[in-house]
Amino acid sequence: MSMRLYKRSMQWRAERDRKVAKAREEAAADPERAWTLRVDATAADHIQSYWEYNRLVGESDGGTLLSEAEYAVVQRHALDASRNRLFVSWCNARGLACYNVGPDSRCFCGHSYKAHKWWETESKAVGCRCPGCRCACFDYVAGHGSWWIKCACKHGHDEHRTAGAMGRCRHARCECGGFFSPFSCACGGAWAEHRTVFQNARERRAAGLHTDNLAMGGGAVAASAGAITRFTDLLPGVDRETLGDGGQELPFTDGFARLGIAGADGHAAGGVVVKPVLTEKGRARVRALEAGASRSADGGLDGGGGAAGDDD
Repeated sequence: MSMRLYKRSMQWRAERDRKVAKAREEAAADPERAWTLRVDATAADHIQSYWEYNRLVGESDGGTLLSEAEYAVVQRHALDASRNRLFVSWCNARGLACYNVGPDSRCFCGHSYKAHKWWETESKAVGCRCPGCRCACFDYVAGHGSWWIKCACKHGHDEHRTAGAMGRCRHARCECGGFFSPFSCACGGAWAEHRTVFQNARERRAAGLHTDNLAMGGGAVAASAGAITRFTDLLPGVDRETLGDGGQELPFTDGFARLGIAGADGHAAGGVVVKPVLTEKGRARVRALEAGASRSADGGLDGGGGAAGDDD
């Protein structure tokens, strides 16, 4: 992505926000057009509200929307937890985070991380909130989509649980006494050598690990994001090791922290407003990048020709 494309994207967003604000003003001033304009002007707000609800509640409502009072309690939990959020990873014996848990990562109980008590940042007793589930704490199960690790008895984790609690295999004529997988991780370690690890933001900072969010994102909804803060967090640990200190970074995501860009979160009724703040160090760095880009024939950050096509 070139600097020109990034600037154009920001200009488009600013123009979109200006049009929405204008539409709201027109709706308030003209009662005959108020209904149509109000629908158009608030569509984005409705989508944002749905996304926030899904991120904070997940399937824990059992298919019935929470009441305003019940949801307000969850929002307060999110606001409090976002100050010292939990980072959850599936780690091997040497401490490598082989897979980082995200809001939709699955527990052995069959429910997502966001459906658990992600706000238990001190006790780390991240039990499941789904009705009837007896899961006492989130335990990551490796897999995605339609593929999930299986037990040595050839049956899945879903056939070893009852009401969210793991136990004997329930498959007919199977004598398996408990789930044990022969799965080998990309790190080379066995499934049994891994465990789900919980760290809050304070503990991670003390260990010298990053806690800043992807591209200045954040706010209260970040409390249920697990250990996902940037694109590289989606990679397996063995691949992410090559992107560590002195390694490569993904531009405009992982590189934001190096540019000196911080996030300042403002909370408003009905949602979270994220306001980007560029520090003086960051402004100096961006000016240097812009100066280098202006000397380039195509305006690319690296002075090469690869990003030129992005502007067209």
